[in-house]
Amino acid sequence: MMIRSFRWHMTDGIVPPSGCISNPYFLWQIALSFKLFGVNEFTLRLPSVIMSSLLVLIGYRSGKLLVNQQVGFYTGFLICTSFFLIEITSGRQMVDHNDVAFLFYTSASIWSWVEYIHSKKKFWIILIGLFAGFAILCKWLVGLLVYLGWGIYNIQIHRLQLIKYKEIFYSLLITFTIILPWQFLIFTRYPAEASQAFRYNALHFTEEIEGHGGAVWFYFNHFQDLYGKIAAYFVIPALIILFFKIKNRPMRAAFLALPIAVYLFFTLASTKIPGYPFIVALPILLSFAVLLSLVFDLIRKIPIKDRITGTFLVLLAVVIGYLNLEPQRIIEKHSLNIVTNEYSQIQLHNKAIFQELTATFPENSVVFNIKGRHYVECMFYSGFPSYSFIPSEEQLNELIAEGRKAVVIATDRDQLPDYLTSNKNVIIFNRIIKGWE
Repeated sequence: MMIRSFRWHMTDGIVPPSGCISNPYFLWQIALSFKLFGVNEFTLRLPSVIMSSLLVLIGYRSGKLLVNQQVGFYTGFLICTSFFLIEITSGRQMVDHNDVAFLFYTSASIWSWVEYIHSKKKFWIILIGLFAGFAILCKWLVGLLVYLGWGIYNIQIHRLQLIKYKEIFYSLLITFTIILPWQFLIFTRYPAEASQAFRYNALHFTEEIEGHGGAVWFYFNHFQDLYGKIAAYFVIPALIILFFKIKNRPMRAAFLALPIAVYLFFTLASTKIPGYPFIVALPILLSFAVLLSLVFDLIRKIPIKDRITGTFLVLLAVVIGYLNLEPQRIIEKHSLNIVTNEYSQIQLHNKAIFQELTATFPENSVVFNIKGRHYVECMFYSGFPSYSFIPSEEQLNELIAEGRKAVVIATDRDQLPDYLTSNKNVIIFNRIIKGWE
């Protein structure tokens, strides 16, 4: 399989201009994976797999430095058994690649900040700036989150002695060095589209975009989607316990400000999507790890034999891991033997058709009338430029003038316009693309 560079393209307005100028760093990672290891489903997911795996180490190290090694271990354990993290890594949630990268780089910037506060080594200042820059270059300005915590920490230590804030300034300078070239490029080459995209992004705070809205309790009600069915009832006491368990006193308010600020921001925003606040999974899961550590320590103090206590703790850890991992839901959503798993069956059905396109039609083909947004998968598997719409007569003539063949997916020729059915450069491919609009 290979990816071709498409010299011919068109749009009918269904693709928003922001699609061309969105922050691209997570896509560059995928492109590098393709370049190094070839183009297939595994290499597509490889960057997400690597980043989600590294999150376990980030969680361990952050928990160890902030509280103790035991909390670090429990944090890593909760991350590696996180159902929602597995879902976005495997592609069963919307905006999957983007969300994994955004979560990783935001978490990495927070971890680097914790390391800097612990060691005061200047190396970590550079990493904070780099990771925050990469986070923004994956998605948007919430990637600056680490600077909120760092600023609150410095206010407690240095008050208004601005000279003491130079480390934050140096790190911010690195961050803006990362993100500004791309902004300069898109506003220079695509000023209208870039301006429109920025206005559209700003509307997320004031308007419900594409019907994604909700009441003030929206994120509380969807907390279980991210952290499990009973997690919402324990998060407040877990955060309170974490506050008192963090060894560095100024870090207490600074670190807890991160999840509070994110949930407050997204609650105030009009557009609401359950996965938005998952970027603070690190402090949330770390707080649950502190709660687990407290429970385990209390159990160890019960005056019974160590062997019984140890066995009970192992069983309790297995139960917690099971509840966090939700293996039954994984089976239901991913197993091909489950009748209700329509998603996987549809994807496999469409994949076979898209690969058939490659084997059947010439390399100068362009595919039309792909249902919904499945044209993305069509391009991946077939290598042909693919679109969800039927070309106009003007677009068809432009395509033919450039030596292209039009392949139109349709089961009923009578429903197609005459300029398509009567043109020898148009091929009607009688197949049904399943899926969603």
